Order: sequence, then C-alpha cells, then structure tokens
Amino acid sequence: MRHDRNSQLAAIGWPLIAGLVYFAVAYASIQLTRNSEGIATVWPASGVFLASLIQGRRYWLSIGFAVAIAGVLSNLLTGTSLPHAVGFTAANLVEGFLVAWLFSRIVRGGSIGDLRSAAWFFVHSVCGALVGSSIATFAQGGWRWPFFLSWFATVLLGLLIVTPLAISIMRARPRVHGEFSRREFLEAGLALLLVLGSSLLVVRLEEYPLYFLPVAAMMLATYRLGTFGAAASVATTALVGSLAIAWNIGPVRTFPGDQTAAIYFFQFYLLVMIIASLPVAALLTQREAIVARLEESKKLLEMAERTAKVGHWKIDFTDGSIFWSNEVYRMHGVPFGVKPTLSLLSGLTYPDDAARVEEAIQQATRDGNPFTLVSRIVRPDGELRHLESQAYPQTDAAGTVVSIFGTFQDVTDKALVLEQLEKAQHHAMLDAERSREIAETDELTGVASRRKIIDLLGEALRAAGEGGEELSVALLDIDYFKSINDEHGHLVGDQVLVKITQCTRSALREYDRIGRLGGEEFLIIMRDTGKLMAADIVERVRREIENLQWKEYPGLKVTVSVGIASYQPGADETWMLQASDQALYEAKRGGRNCLRFAA
Repeated sequence: MRHDRNSQLAAIGWPLIAGLVYFAVAYASIQLTRNSEGIATVWPASGVFLASLIQGRRYWLSIGFAVAIAGVLSNLLTGTSLPHAVGFTAANLVEGFLVAWLFSRIVRGGSIGDLRSAAWFFVHSVCGALVGSSIATFAQGGWRWPFFLSWFATVLLGLLIVTPLAISIMRARPRVHGEFSRREFLEAGLALLLVLGSSLLVVRLEEYPLYFLPVAAMMLATYRLGTFGAAASVATTALVGSLAIAWNIGPVRTFPGDQTAAIYFFQFYLLVMIIASLPVAALLTQREAIVARLEESKKLLEMAERTAKVGHWKIDFTDGSIFWSNEVYRMHGVPFGVKPTLSLLSGLTYPDDAARVEEAIQQATRDGNPFTLVSRIVRPDGELRHLESQAYPQTDAAGTVVSIFGTFQDVTDKALVLEQLEKAQHHAMLDAERSREIAETDELTGVASRRKIIDLLGEALRAAGEGGEELSVALLDIDYFKSINDEHGHLVGDQVLVKITQCTRSALREYDRIGRLGGEEFLIIMRDTGKLMAADIVERVRREIENLQWKEYPGLKVTVSVGIASYQPGADETWMLQASDQALYEAKRGGRNCLRFAA
C-alpha cells in the first residue's frame, strides 16, 4: 500500500517539480534577452527539461505536459504572442524528447560519467538543437538564418551545460548524508567559489583579457568534482557572463562590433569550456570507477584467498623486491607491513626443506620452467605449517627470467591427513603381513601351514616342469602318535610335535621346505633333488628322530615313517601327495620307522 502511494506521489510530484523549475528558469532567461531576435544567451530551460526526462523516464508524458504549460506561460508573461509561444514551446519539447530518446537507446541508465556516453550526449544534443532550431525558425514566421543560429547556440549550450549539472544534483541527493565528508563539501565549495571569483574578476577588470582565469578554475573544479564540477563551473561562468551582457558591463562594452557579436563570442567561449571540461570529467569519472572496481576486486581476492588459504607472491629480480599478499603474511605469521626478503623466507623455511626450496628457485631462474613444491615453514610462534607453492617464471623479450610469480596454499590439514593415512596404511600392511604369516605358519610348530606348503609344492612343480629340474617330496608321519596322546596326554603330544619339527628342520638343507599337513603328518619338499639324494636326506632325518632322548618322559620312544615320491612329467600336487602317501602306507606296512619309495 505504501509503495503504491509513493508511486502515485512520484507520478504527480516529479512532473510538477519539472514544470515549476522549467517555468522559473525560462522566465528568468527571457528577461535576460539582449539581442534583437529575442533569444537568450543561454537557454537553461532545455537542460532542465532533458534532465527531467532522463531521470524520470516513466513519466515522460506527464513531464512533457507540465513543461508545455510552463513554456507557453513563460513566453506569454514576457510578451510573446500566443502563436509564437506555442511554436517556441513545441520546438523545446521536440528537441528535448528527441535527445532523451536518442540518448536512452545508446546509453543505459542516463549516465554521462564516461567518455563514450559524453560523446554520444554531445552528438545527440547537437541533433536535438538542430531540429528544435528549425521548428522555432518556421514558427517565428519564416526562415531567418540569424534567428536559426541564435536559437541553435542558446539551446545547445543549455543542453550541454545544465543537463549534466541537473543530473549530478539529482543523483547526489541520496549521498549527501552518507558518503560525502565535510572535507569534500569544503573542497567543492572552494572550487566553485574560485570559478565564481575568476568570472567576476574578468567582468571587473574589463580592460584586461583575463578569459583564461575561469578556464583554469574550471579545470581545477573538474579535477576535484568530476562531471558536477565541470557543469557547475560552466554554468557559473554562463550566469555571470549573461548578467554582464544583460547589464552591459564588463568586456562586452569594449568588444568590437555590436552586442550580438559579443553574445556569439561568449557562446563560443562557453562551448569551448564545455568541450574542454566534459571529456576530462568523463575520463576522471571513468578512472574513479576503474579504481573502485580494482579495490572491490582486491577485497574479493583477499576474501577468496583467506577462505581458500591461498596467497600470491612475486620475486622481481630486476630490483630484488619481493611482494606478499595479505594471506601470505598470515600463513607465515609475519606482521603486515614487514618487508619480505629472501633471507626472511629462508629463516622461516624448515631446515630440512631449505635446500630443496633454494634449488627449485635457482632451477626455475635458469630454465624458466614452472614448478610445484611442497615445503614446511616454522612460524615465529613455533608452529609448523605445510605450504604448497606453484611458481611461474616470467621472462623478458630476450628470454631472461626477470621475475617469478607464484602462489602459496596452506596444505597443513591435508598433509596431516596424508600423514595419518600413511601411518594407517603402514599399520594395515603390518597387520596384513602378520595375518599372512599367521595364515601361512602352523601355530604349534612354526613350520609352514598346510595351505602354504601346498603352494610351495605348486611352485616347485612349475619349476620342475618348465626348467627340467629334479624334485622329490617326502611325507613324514609319527609312528603310534595316538598312543602317545593316550598314554602321556595331548600336552606331551604337542611337545613331541614341536621337538620332532625342530629336529627335522636342523637335519634338512637350507633350501628344503617343511610344512605340517595336519595332525602328525609333515610334508618335506626337496627341490633339485633326485630319488637317491632324497633318500639320504630323509634317512638322516629318520635317524635323528629315532635317536632323540626323552629324559623328561622315561620310556618314551618316538619314530617316524616316511614315503618318498619323485617328480615325473605331468605330475601335479595331487599326484605327488597321493604317490608319497602310498609310499608312506607301504612304510607303515613294512614295520614303521623306515622309508619307502613310490612306485
């Protein structure tokens, strides 16, 4: 509801204000008319109308209606006939709408704050003034070249001087209590007072041609205040000059020729001031906008670097300077403002990494190739941090490296996670190794488990089949082991298994393998061993076991029976086990404590 009410008030108030200001300015301008054609030196009403259209684009029709009434009234009250008043007002309306329409199609937002928009504004103003001058000339009663030129000059000056000034004032209203400081207000006032004083000085010292003084003051005001300063300076000079011409004081009295020539000269003088100041103001405004964007980009870059823990740096070899962004200072724990140097960086680098960092920089300087390096630093507070640096050498036209640009990223958290993962991986590998050893080792005797000894047998068979080497296996079984368990207990049986395993391993060769198949059965693998040599080895084992002394168990006698099988082409694990088992069975049948060969 409140928004609708504000919109209604704006729809009424904006055109009403535009009409009242237009009437006041137009009436005052006509009163200052001094040439025979009845045209003012400057027609500021056109600038008021155009600024109202640019700022109040939604109310064009209402503004046009209000200005039409104000234009006709101001002309009638100053003695202009009704037909002429209507014709002159129509000319002002057409030129204002034409410039506003052309300018809005090219420049969005109605800003004259850059060089491009200022140039288009000038071109469109010239077009509008030409059209308006033509309409006004015909409305005056027929084509008259002096009238056309006079109307064109006064309207064009009004558009070029007043429009930027009015737009600057209207757009500055919200900022008066927000962004302008007291110092800026003081500077603005002094600059405009300087323009006013120099203009009055030109009028006062009419015998001296001091026309350059307002121009110099205008440039100073333009530099400090931008578009507003330029427009306000020209407007101030135009006001003082118009009053001087109207009252016939100042240089106009000494100007060669009639008063009309003085007016033309003054109009040309104002036009030169506009052409000299508006582009400068536009460039200054453009520069301020670029600086503001750069400052904003810098702030956003610092925010992004702080969020991502990334900072940038640069080493310039031409002057030996080093640059650090704020985030680099934070990473290294160095106070802002401390001048970064290579010695400072070296002092913060972790001693074990210093040589790598120095070598990377020297290598990049020599070959000009980028590099990525992870190193550690020790901050002044003693905290250890991990930094990943990416560096990009920059060369001159001769290919010589003149600087290195790079980034630092704090990867401490990542490094700690990787370190924990490496530790976890190491522990996992140890656990896996222990699990593998447990799975491959018989828990009681410490020799290979059934699975492991069968795997070793498969490897030996593949070697025998591919390389043609000899292979023999022996299946060893403890005689009457069940009786030992029954008479002495399973604890003693376990001790017998352990002692026999130890005895067998000591009697075998270094590269022979033994594993427990289960219970009291053991498999011996003898690679590169034929039948006769296998028999000698196994017989030595059998005798060693037979001669074992069991002092802690009086009366205990332990012997073993052994079945031997040698490799034959095409034999696999099953065949070798079955063959040695068959030979073991023959040894059992033959009275035990002996060895037999497979058929």
